[in-house]
Amino acid sequence: MVHSSKASMGCRGASNERQNAMIDHHKKIHAFGDDALGDLDATAVAEGIRSGALGAAEVTDAAIARIEKIDPQLHALALETFSRARAEAKRLCRSHGAFTGVPTPRKDNL
Repeated sequence: MVHSSKASMGCRGASNERQNAMIDHHKKIHAFGDDALGDLDATAVAEGIRSGALGAAEVTDAAIARIEKIDPQLHALALETFSRARAEAKRLCRSHGAFTGVPTPRKDNL
């Protein structure tokens, strides 16, 4: 089968358009900022809560602010339970477990 160069270029052009659309769709976004979470991983946040340098309510509020900032682009939350998370963070004491107070989104598989 013989293709004309014009038709062949059209196919490549369409392919490039799809690739560009995919690149635009997969732009990097981040929520890191100057908040209680800083650039800490979960272990460092847990240590900060255990030591008293960070409060569970403080890091929960920071996590919620980050989610509110990026979820309009990600659409990652099917169910928002921020008021429950804040209430739980206020009730926590430091001795419950290794990651007590560290905000952790849960996947809803139901």
